[in-house]
Amino acid sequence: MKPAARTPFTPDLSGPAGAYDGWPIQSRYRTTVAGGLLLVALVCVAAFYNVREDRQTSLAAGHRTVALVARVLADQIGSTIDGIPAPLQHEADLRSGSTAKDAFAAFEQGARARNPQIRSLAAGGCGFEHDIVDDAHTGGAWAHSCWPSPAHAAAAPPPAGEATFPLLVRLAAKDGRGVVPIVANLDCAALLARMSGIARDEHLIVSLAGKEAASGFRCSVGASLEPEALNDLETARFAVPGYPLTVEVGRPRADILREWRHNTWATLARTLTISSLVLVLLYVMVGQVRRQALANRELRVGEQRWRAVFDEAPVGIVMLLPNQPYMVANPAFKRMVGYSLDELHQLSASDITHPDDIELTRAKIAELERGERFTVKFEKRYLHRDGRVIWTEITISRLPETGALGGMLVAVIDDVSARREAEAERLRLEAQLRQSQKLEALGTFAGGIAHDFNNILSAILGYGERVFRALGADSPLRRDAQQVLNAGMRASLLVERILAFSRSGMTARLPVHVEPVLVETVELFKASLPPEVQVALQLDAPQAYVLGDPTHLHQVVMNLCSNAHHALEGPGTITVSARQVAIGEARALNSGTLQPGEYVCIGVADTGAGISPDVQERMFDPFFTTRKTIGGTGLGLSLVDGIVKEYGGAIEVRSEPGRGTQFNIYLPLCAQRPASPPAPTAEARRGNGETVLLVDDERALVELCEDLLAELGYEPLGFSSPGEALEAFLADPPRFDLVLTDHTMPEMTGIDLIRQIRAVRPDLPVLLMSGYGTHVVEEESRALGVRAVLKKPVLRADLTEAVHDALTRESPC
Repeated sequence: MKPAARTPFTPDLSGPAGAYDGWPIQSRYRTTVAGGLLLVALVCVAAFYNVREDRQTSLAAGHRTVALVARVLADQIGSTIDGIPAPLQHEADLRSGSTAKDAFAAFEQGARARNPQIRSLAAGGCGFEHDIVDDAHTGGAWAHSCWPSPAHAAAAPPPAGEATFPLLVRLAAKDGRGVVPIVANLDCAALLARMSGIARDEHLIVSLAGKEAASGFRCSVGASLEPEALNDLETARFAVPGYPLTVEVGRPRADILREWRHNTWATLARTLTISSLVLVLLYVMVGQVRRQALANRELRVGEQRWRAVFDEAPVGIVMLLPNQPYMVANPAFKRMVGYSLDELHQLSASDITHPDDIELTRAKIAELERGERFTVKFEKRYLHRDGRVIWTEITISRLPETGALGGMLVAVIDDVSARREAEAERLRLEAQLRQSQKLEALGTFAGGIAHDFNNILSAILGYGERVFRALGADSPLRRDAQQVLNAGMRASLLVERILAFSRSGMTARLPVHVEPVLVETVELFKASLPPEVQVALQLDAPQAYVLGDPTHLHQVVMNLCSNAHHALEGPGTITVSARQVAIGEARALNSGTLQPGEYVCIGVADTGAGISPDVQERMFDPFFTTRKTIGGTGLGLSLVDGIVKEYGGAIEVRSEPGRGTQFNIYLPLCAQRPASPPAPTAEARRGNGETVLLVDDERALVELCEDLLAELGYEPLGFSSPGEALEAFLADPPRFDLVLTDHTMPEMTGIDLIRQIRAVRPDLPVLLMSGYGTHVVEEESRALGVRAVLKKPVLRADLTEAVHDALTRESPC
């Protein structure tokens, strides 16, 4: 057994309707839409979160910037204030105790020119009584004695529009004794003057304010802002190191968030762009899903159609690789060969192909593999699982090498066994038709020559019989006359055989006692046998009667005995037997089928060479003979077969080459028994001068019959023309006592003549002579009241009995 081959892709139709790869299309559609919308929502949420975080970050960064500016400004102002005493010390030209106003004024003027932050100077203006302060007054209390207290500041605020800050500057006396206190009133605006340009450029509001005792000291510089901007500032305060001053820097949040707003719009545009792209992509995907659903539906419908065609096809469809087991087979092929699909997976094409067709199949597949043809079509035989031979017409195509199924063979197999049987049956029927036409032609030919030939035989036998009767018993010519009579009788039997074969002979059916006919036939057959051939007669059917014609039964047995003699080809034994058998069920024999019933079995066996099987198939065919060199006609067994089948019987042949042959003829028994009328004496058969109208187209037969009838005591009036005979009858109808006419004549048939005669005299007895008889002639004769139909050649005894019987028997009319 070969290993199971891989199975190629076949559509999986087990999933639910509207599914693709096991995923329902509607679920796929909803999931795609939900996923797209969720992605848009996530993008929007992420954008909102980023914008919010960017605002907070921008505000925090702006606050840090403002705070940094405030700190820097505070440090800068502190440094500026810290740097004021040094220039004043440099400019001081005072001596200890000097209070000259002019010198101080010059000092003040020079100090103010060099230090724009100083609005005015005052010497000892901080509550000291002495201009020169000794060491005892150099403590911390002195240092702050010039700063007005909050109460003093509130009681004596600076003049409107003046924001000054008193700064006590201790100048060292030139004599080295103590210090000189100088109060410098600092101008707030001047301190911030250098910040005004930057503040305007950067949209800043910078304020400098005192605290505690210097709370009245306040000023600001910066950009001109709208009230809305002033109400929405981001501010930061920082104390001036070492001084009761605070620097406050403010910036509009709108300026701080300017970049954020730009970024926000960019983010919004980006979000809208991404969302639009997502929606467009979602639309495209939804369209793709719909197209995919439609394509999947069409694919599924196509797969279902393909599966329906594959499963319901009346022809077999298979797929396989060369010299490999079957991969795919439809139910029709499985029924055709009787194997299941699992079994076919273990079998190659050669395993179930008829041995005689294996090489043919390989040659056809080789043509496909070499690319000589795209498709091959031929007839081949498969072996069914039960051993039957299945004739098929197969068409094989080979798939291209590309793809997963490259090189695969696809075969469509049509079971043509029934067609071949029908074709064989048609040929058989055509052969039967041709045979029937041949037999019909033969019958026509036989009927055509039988009349003339029987007329000749009638003349030969009639005149020969007269010669034989005229010769004495001791005449040497008597033996010659007897031989003439014997030859005429044999010729008559030959015509009878031809007519019987063509089914144109006499077909009257009467009960026939079988055994006497067999005894008579065997005795007659023995006379022609050489001494070395023995004939044994085994009869065990004393009450066997068949409905037929003794001549037919004689012909059957004589033909079988003659064939047995020729089969011996030397010494041997021929056995003729008869026995009664009962058939319980239908049996098909070599020729014909026996139905249940009672039969007589007539057997003819020989010890000859036997009959080969190929000869047995054709031995009942007309004109088939194996004795062409010795004059075999091929009509013997065909005649036997025709007679037996006409009687409703069948033929059984048992033969083995080298061991002889036995023919068993089965004929159905009949319960009828023949009547036995007493035979009249010769004197009673003579006529009493009755007038007989004799009609025959052969003048010699007319003269012969006239002589016979005259010898028998009748008065014959013969005519060779039916027209003249009719005229003579019509001229004197009562003159005639009997009409004896031939049937086949040129001017009119005997039936037509009888019809016209009986139209005038219905009671006139009529006898009809015929060279060959048919059912039609018999039926028409019976309908016209014809007493008997005499078969030519008519012998003297037959004519005597028929004429006497017709004249003495009462008319049925």
